[in-house]
Amino acid sequence: MTTGAIIQRERARLGLSQEKLAELVGVSRQAVSKWELGDAVPDTDKLVPLARALGISVDTLLDNQPQQAEERPKETEEKQPGWLALHWYWIGVPVCLWGAVRFGVVFSFLSMAGYAVGFLVYLPYLILPLTALVGGLILFVQGRRWTRRRYSRKPLTPPPWKGPRELIARRWYWLGALVAGGGVLGCVLRMAAAQTLSDQVQDYQETLSRYQGDAVWKYLDEIPEEYLNGQAGLQVHIMRNQGLLILAVGVILGAGLFFLGRRIVCRRWKENEEKSIAK
Repeated sequence: MTTGAIIQRERARLGLSQEKLAELVGVSRQAVSKWELGDAVPDTDKLVPLARALGISVDTLLDNQPQQAEERPKETEEKQPGWLALHWYWIGVPVCLWGAVRFGVVFSFLSMAGYAVGFLVYLPYLILPLTALVGGLILFVQGRRWTRRRYSRKPLTPPPWKGPRELIARRWYWLGALVAGGGVLGCVLRMAAAQTLSDQVQDYQETLSRYQGDAVWKYLDEIPEEYLNGQAGLQVHIMRNQGLLILAVGVILGAGLFFLGRRIVCRRWKENEEKSIAK
């Protein structure tokens, strides 16, 4: 607000005319009119009597509030977001892993019961793991994107590399992808071995049902003992659980090595770059 507008506002508040205000300050009515219209400003020696006549301070008359407005943001400065506000989306990772492991467990029971019948029986038990698997993945990806937009955080970019030595020094975190891939491969091989053993047991049982009389006892001598006493079925179950454990451990360790390693490399590169610029 201009000084002229303040003079006009305070004069109207007090019910003074331009003539009366001019008399109190010791100037002409035309001078007061020019002040209010903005055609002129009060002289320095007239500021104190003018402010006294209007019942305000000189600072208010000169409208020194912009200085206060500049100081106000310092008092009401926004707080920096905490660690939880910037990394809450990582909740999606354990949710996704739980869904994957739970889905694998239910799927192993489904394969033991037979896919045709087991799918209908275990279908209700697959809904929750699939929901956790997909929901955890969406929570991580979309939450990470929303957080970066919300707090204007730029993603860390890995440094460039030239030659094999820099490649190893600046891209070593890709070992995490190999570890995760090894966990997936180990799980697949273990599940395949368990499925092969399960098929062998089932073939022996189907073949045994075709024999009659003395041929049954003769064929029983050819069947391994563990296939008859139920130890083979227990071994199949153990092998499938081992496959799921290998998958979970490999994926968790691989993901941790990749993301944490990439963050360490990017931060070190950024710090070194800032030091070189400062020099």
